[in-house]
Amino acid sequence: MKALFYAIIVLAVANFIATVGFVGWLVQSDRLDMDRMRALRERLSVTVTQEKAAAEAEAKKVEEAAKAAEAAAKAAKPPLTASEQLAARLEATELDKERLARLRRDVESLQQRLADQTAQLAKERADLAEERRLLAGMNSQSVDKVAQEQFVKALNVLSSLKPAAAKSLLSQMLSGQAPDPAAAAAAAAAPSANGRSPAPVQAQSDAKAQAERMRKVVQYLDAREDRVRTSILGEFAKDDPAMASQLLEQLRDKGRLPGTTRTASGSP
Repeated sequence: MKALFYAIIVLAVANFIATVGFVGWLVQSDRLDMDRMRALRERLSVTVTQEKAAAEAEAKKVEEAAKAAEAAAKAAKPPLTASEQLAARLEATELDKERLARLRRDVESLQQRLADQTAQLAKERADLAEERRLLAGMNSQSVDKVAQEQFVKALNVLSSLKPAAAKSLLSQMLSGQAPDPAAAAAAAAAPSANGRSPAPVQAQSDAKAQAERMRKVVQYLDAREDRVRTSILGEFAKDDPAMASQLLEQLRDKGRLPGTTRTASGSP
């Protein structure tokens, strides 16, 4: 216990000696005198909060004094003469004109930008329409190509048959024994009364179907060689001279039929 007491006393004495030495060094080096000590004591006697409040109050006083001086200067200024008032009005008018011109330029810039955007949009729409047209043309060409290939396949099958068998097959096409999905769909969509189609509508539908079957048969005959075509027509003439005559007439008028053009491959 005594050792601890002695240690505290030694530490306190050491701190006192260090403090006295530091103060002596400040005085010896001309960094501390009585005036500075009094000023330091007065500064430390005021809290930080009090110092900030005093600084704010001083700043407010300076601002109020500046406002008062400005108001006094304005009050002491003599009134404007007529020429000075006219000059001030002219200056204000010029400023208004500049603001109006600036506003007009801004409006014109916005209008030009809107016109450019509208033109760009119209161009993009035109490009899109052109792309759709080209795509539709490509699709149409693709469909025509498929139809051409299928026609060639059917013609090859017909070419492999003898005239009598070819005549029999074409007769079935003319009679409509082979089911036609398109014709069936058209008949189902036609108006009906009590579940039955009206006679004029049914007759017109039958006539169109017969004309389409005749057109297809004529296309097949037109695509065959002259010798084979003559043999097939001869087979038709044996059983149905009227049908053979009608087919021959259709072949003669094929070049004048609307919507039919014979190509080098014989396709429709």
